[in-house]
Amino acid sequence: MAGCDIEGHFDRSETAPLAPTYSTSDKAKWTATDKDKNQAYLLLARKWRHDEHVARAQLAQVVSDSLLIKIQRAGAVANMWDIITTEFNRKGRMVQVDLHQRMMEK
Repeated sequence: MAGCDIEGHFDRSETAPLAPTYSTSDKAKWTATDKDKNQAYLLLARKWRHDEHVARAQLAQVVSDSLLIKIQRAGAVANMWDIITTEFNRKGRMVQVDLHQRMMEK
């Protein structure tokens, strides 16, 4: 996980980029600045989605099947992580340490 630079997806410190404000909503009338803003936004959004998918895949590899079923429809990785931490807070510190260790090995 550490090598992929995706930690922010788990704690919500890395959020999806916000769409920029354009001079007009009509794409045909966009200025060069609007087009540049849009291009930059699309690149950032694509990277964020990619990182979100990587984080999901890493979670899926390290959690049990029963836990995977609980988190698969949670939406964002941060929501999945919330479910996981709630579950493991109930199970105790040793299970949390084991999960953390397995995540860091990925």
